[in-house]
Amino acid sequence: MAMNTNEIKTLLQKYYDGWSTPEEELLLESYFLNGRPDREFAADEQYFRDMKEIRLAEIPVPEDLEQSVLNRLESIQGQSAGSSHRLLYLVMSSAASVLILISSILFLNRRDLVNELSDPQLAYSESLSALEKVSGYLNQGTSGLSDLSALSDAVEPLKKLNSIHRATQELSVLSKLGNALTATHEFAKEK
Repeated sequence: MAMNTNEIKTLLQKYYDGWSTPEEELLLESYFLNGRPDREFAADEQYFRDMKEIRLAEIPVPEDLEQSVLNRLESIQGQSAGSSHRLLYLVMSSAASVLILISSILFLNRRDLVNELSDPQLAYSESLSALEKVSGYLNQGTSGLSDLSALSDAVEPLKKLNSIHRATQELSVLSKLGNALTATHEFAKEK
């Protein structure tokens, strides 16, 4: 199947973004390894050739690799669970403090509303004063919550644990490439 330059660029973009299907990856591999790719794709052609060499190379895998990865994942999951409980505790205690504060202000500043409502200017000024107090207390109570966004940002990458598989595959490729470079350096030293 002959593909035009735009189709190749689209498939390459999907491939490098990690969204290509296995069939699309086979099309790209076939194009770069069996065909005559355009000159503008020289770097991509070299990449696919190197990937084929790496796939065919024998690379030793430590026997305890799976267990060490699982142990690391368990420790990461344990840390994220603890921090989410602390975050929930912080949010709940802050919300309870704000509610207690508002209730106290409303209870302690309660006056005879019938007398105040008869004078609209007085009612307005009292309402404004009470709202300013509540706003001040609310700002004091929520000032510590600004750190929650930083905590949320820190927890966000942990939600993407499903990408570990892709990362381990890429690390495997890098490991193979590193072994190949080491062997090349040793070969060069012998010469």
